[in-house]
Parts: sequence; structure tokens; C-alpha cells
Amino acid sequence: MQRDAWYLTLTNKQTLAIAQQQVVEYLTGVQGHVVPSAHVDCDQVILWRKQMLPLWGLSQYRSATLQPVHRHVMVISYLDESQTARLLAISLASAPVLVTVEEGDVCNPTDQQKAYWDETNLR
Repeated sequence: MQRDAWYLTLTNKQTLAIAQQQVVEYLTGVQGHVVPSAHVDCDQVILWRKQMLPLWGLSQYRSATLQPVHRHVMVISYLDESQTARLLAISLASAPVLVTVEEGDVCNPTDQQKAYWDETNLR
């Protein structure tokens, strides 16, 4: 079975694909706001439609005083462990690319990717 997905390259150089139906909105030129002492890959928030959303995928921007404008941000929806709908903003290095994937396209993560996901606890 084929499905459309968005292939994303995060600003922290990680890559992933998400289902097209998870995308809420693609934004450009978004102001980030630093959250002191937060995890290196999610230490900023954005204001989106009168909501504060965590901005994930950031490690290259790590600075307590830096308030960068992110060129590419994708707002996605997902279900947490309790099956509650949540929103998350993802900082992208470039515009997302729409791809077609099939069930057989699943690949195993590299050792580096496994270490990243284990360290961030974002599996």
C-alpha cells in the first residue's frame, strides 16, 4: 500500500518521515523563544495561533541568548502515550519534501540514530 509522507531534515541534522495527515501547517520565518535549562533539541517555543508550542530539532542553535528566526517550521499532530492529541513544532533545515512510501520502505536506524533517539527519549 502506498501513502504520501513528508520527508523532513531537521536543523539538528536528523531526518525522518511523517504521514501527510499528521501535518497541521508548514510555516516560514518563525521567531523562536528560548526556554532556559530545557533539553538541547527542544529548548525553544513558538507562538502559533495563540498557543505556545515546543520547537524540536534545534541543537545547532543552542544558546541562552539566541532568539533565532527559523526559516522552516512544520507543526504536526500526534497521539501521546495516553492517546491524547498533541501538537509539536519541528525546526527544519530545508523545506519538507513530499514522498510516496510503501510498507516495505521501513528501514532500521543507524547506530547514531538509535543513540540520538535513546538519549532524547523521543521514540
